[in-house]
Amino acid sequence: MEIAVRIRAIPGMAITGANKMRAARRCAVSYWGTHRQTFRFDHGNEKLLRGNWAAAADLVNVADDRGLRDSTAWASGRKLWRGVPNSMIRRFFKTYAVHPTHADLETDMLLPFLLNGDARLEKWNVGIVEAGRGPQCSDPIGKAGMVRAVSRARLADSTAVADIKALMSRRDLLFDCHDDPPRRTGWDELKAARIGAVGDVPLLLLYPIDRTSRPKRKSQVRAPLDAAFDVLGYGVVFPGSVREGGDFVSVELSPLSADEIDAIESEEAAQTEAAGVERDFG
Repeated sequence: MEIAVRIRAIPGMAITGANKMRAARRCAVSYWGTHRQTFRFDHGNEKLLRGNWAAAADLVNVADDRGLRDSTAWASGRKLWRGVPNSMIRRFFKTYAVHPTHADLETDMLLPFLLNGDARLEKWNVGIVEAGRGPQCSDPIGKAGMVRAVSRARLADSTAVADIKALMSRRDLLFDCHDDPPRRTGWDELKAARIGAVGDVPLLLLYPIDRTSRPKRKSQVRAPLDAAFDVLGYGVVFPGSVREGGDFVSVELSPLSADEIDAIESEEAAQTEAAGVERDFG
């Protein structure tokens, strides 16, 4: 209650519940050596989904207008642009409406990192991940044209928000490399292989997701996505090492209101009850 604790922030990990963070002040965090992805979507909000689709189309159009299309990759069936400026990537992230539960991808966390002046973040590769036999999307992604959507069924118990659990496949890490990914290789090994192939270049992958996305087989765990519009997800592969940099989340000591204390205690009680653990109030 009297010491302003500072806790190292790790992208993708929540330090505590959102309502308990109201007295906290966020500082910059490090994304080096990590890959981030959207996997929760407001699938019933057609306006938001169309807006995200438009954000991807705008990025593709500008990259194409600047002559950044990799013709060799396109000839082999991969829609890829190289050397996309940091400013265009930031514009995409500002326009794209990420779901609030993705705290590590919110603009107030991500943009300061992209503006840190490191030369490795100045030029990006951008690709569109398509399904080999997927259905064609209802709208084109700008000058990339009509694309084949990937299928990502949601978890059956996710209703208000569509949680697909994971968007990226490990082989996607080498999307901008010429060689096929080796088999039975982990994330870290693939990231190292990618750096060896293309250097310290960040990669943004756009995923057009079929609005229906039915499970491949009968399942009690998965359900059709049934989105109001085709969903646009994205994944980011950051160069560097996870051992680089990283700041903290620090607490600003200000008194909590009674309502806030009640809300925190109610949340803790609900979590404890759900876990089947008796609380000790002694």
